[in-house]
Amino acid sequence: MMRSDEAEIRILQRRVRNAALLLLIVFAIGIGGFRLLGGSEHTWLDAVFMATITLTTTGMREVIPTTSVAGELFTTGFLLFGATAAVYTLSTITAFIVEGDLTQGFRRRRMQKSVDAMQGHFIVCGAGQTGSTVLRELVSTQRACVAIEFNDQRFAAIQDEFPSVPALHG
Repeated sequence: MMRSDEAEIRILQRRVRNAALLLLIVFAIGIGGFRLLGGSEHTWLDAVFMATITLTTTGMREVIPTTSVAGELFTTGFLLFGATAAVYTLSTITAFIVEGDLTQGFRRRRMQKSVDAMQGHFIVCGAGQTGSTVLRELVSTQRACVAIEFNDQRFAAIQDEFPSVPALHG
């Protein structure tokens, strides 16, 4: 079964949200861990700074010493999990931009320009058995047409079978 474009975008949005949440959780764990390592002599801001410079691997001066065994183990684990979460989040956001919004936006604009430029065209409402037959005839005789379909599965089928025909979902 083919997914509609909107369903694919929702899946990508959910993946981006989950990846960002994972990164936020790892960052919060880092803040908490560095706060515990620093003790009462260091502030929450110091812990945020340490988590930030560690997660971003900028390597600036350390505010909270991590020379103890616990500090070294925590920092190593935080670096591994944090870097993994950061790379995963960045790749998910990149996939969303490339596969989702950007591609969809360009496709919609192209289709809208194509529909706006049409004159004397046919509009096929519904792409069930009869509508698909009508579309096949219009395409084979090279007549300008637009398809409108409400059903997700049939809409996906129109886009697969008639990629040159502008199709509106609704």
